[in-house]
Amino acid sequence: MVSSSLMYDGEIVYEIAYAREGGKSAASPIAVVMRLIPAGSLKWSFGRCWQIVPENVREQGSARQVIPLKKERLVRFRMPRSRQRCLAQARKWLPLLKQSQNSWMYRRSIGHLDESFESVNRGYKIALAKVTAAVGWDARGLFQDHSMDFHWMARTLRWKRFCIEVRDQIIATLADAYAKIGAEFGQHPRLVVRNLPTLNDVEAAEAALASGPTRFDDLLKPFQLEL
Repeated sequence: MVSSSLMYDGEIVYEIAYAREGGKSAASPIAVVMRLIPAGSLKWSFGRCWQIVPENVREQGSARQVIPLKKERLVRFRMPRSRQRCLAQARKWLPLLKQSQNSWMYRRSIGHLDESFESVNRGYKIALAKVTAAVGWDARGLFQDHSMDFHWMARTLRWKRFCIEVRDQIIATLADAYAKIGAEFGQHPRLVVRNLPTLNDVEAAEAALASGPTRFDDLLKPFQLEL
């Protein structure tokens, strides 16, 4: 859920909420939950934040609410800074590309166009490949038949790099949240992740690909997790 929301919105935010003994704010916490804050409802101004709850969200006839939030209780999952711009560009152009494709398909279906379906469809695939080139997404193999093996593998490794960067950002944010929650309980938890592919694995695979002929399945072995 977090990773898909990052792709679509660039950010997903949770609020840490504690249950305390007797419901007293000064009492020790006995339970904790991370509550999702819907996209677009969080507003910031001068370092302070609020959640805007529209009318009729909770029950019919309910009034619009502005709920002040404590920013130290927010867990903000965000894209790595280096990836924010390229994803913003992709989110901008992908809907326009899809709209153009749907319009062309409709006009062709009613006989207003006579271009070759194969050539136009290939053109849209190329446009999609260009829009997503920075992250290396291959649309579930959509471009593979139109790529040389070397370039397909280079794009695959670029996608692996992107996924690892996003994963590491999510894990780092989650680790900070665990530490923050643990402090409320007088504990000091650490989130430790082992045996996952790393950026070093990507760099090694890219170097092997650039050095000369190599088996692609060998290059992908570090990214095939054993369950």
